[in-house]
Amino acid sequence: MPNVVGYGWYGLMAPAGTPAAIVQRLNAEANAALSDAEVRRKVEAAGLQVRGGTPAEFRAFVDSEAKKWAQVIKAANIKAE
Repeated sequence: MPNVVGYGWYGLMAPAGTPAAIVQRLNAEANAALSDAEVRRKVEAAGLQVRGGTPAEFRAFVDSEAKKWAQVIKAANIKAE
């Protein structure tokens, strides 16, 4: 599957049903931390890219990753053992 690009990523998630106000606060605090120059320097020094964003943007990303890998699994006929 030459058009499939795989890479690792990290994200902050909360359990389903977490109140929106808490999700928004966690998101604001995470984005603030990722905006800190020292945090960015350390993360980038580890070879990682820093990306903040909104909960909706992260949900869309996770959904797209799930869809992509579901297609790969189906096309490669991968089965759980």
